[in-house]
Amino acid sequence: MLASLARVAALRRTGLFSRRGGGTGLWTGRPQSDTDNVKPLEGVKILDLTRLLAGPFATMNLGDLGAEVIKVERPGAGDDTRTWGPPFVGTESTYFLSVNRNKKSIAVNIKDPKGVKIVKELAAVCDVFVENYVPGKLSAMGLGYEDIDKIAPHIVYCSITGYGQTGPLSQRAGYDAVASAVSGLMHITGPEGITQITTELVLIDYLLYMNLESLKIQLQFDSMTYLNHSRYR
Repeated sequence: MLASLARVAALRRTGLFSRRGGGTGLWTGRPQSDTDNVKPLEGVKILDLTRLLAGPFATMNLGDLGAEVIKVERPGAGDDTRTWGPPFVGTESTYFLSVNRNKKSIAVNIKDPKGVKIVKELAAVCDVFVENYVPGKLSAMGLGYEDIDKIAPHIVYCSITGYGQTGPLSQRAGYDAVASAVSGLMHITGPEGITQITTELVLIDYLLYMNLESLKIQLQFDSMTYLNHSRYR
């Protein structure tokens, strides 16, 4: 799949594969590098409205593959993980630096209409929009799937939740450890008879490949894609 995405990227750079719709993402067909050492996602632009681990880890991998990732943080404190530690590098959390490498960062107050306008302007020139808010939170601010679809119909919109968009548990936050416990994965991890332990499997790894596959489809057919990824199904 990654090889297929790379081929689509190469076609766009040579101008042989152009966007049919009115999207304004960065796939312009122009060369993105002066060398032949081009990464598979070079030229793809990601708008990252995620925090903690799930989203930042997925977009970190996209950045490692060459995508330009713009991380939106709250003014003042920024992402909560900026203070996670030890260890620290100076005053900066090594955890934060690790999962947010290869990214640009901008402080935007998305609770303010001016901040919402800024995020929409960024979304209009991006290829992927990733968020991990509790369902309904971004929609209430004017940044839900339907809102972004109006100004960026070309984009891949990815939501990461604990329990999905609907249902009795949808308003609960979730982490990989919670999903491992609720699903029973902890119960079958480790030797029999010992206290349940967390698994080494990071469930959110799969989100990276969901984003890549949807991005490939979006590039080929120029249609907006909505990914709804929940840790526990």
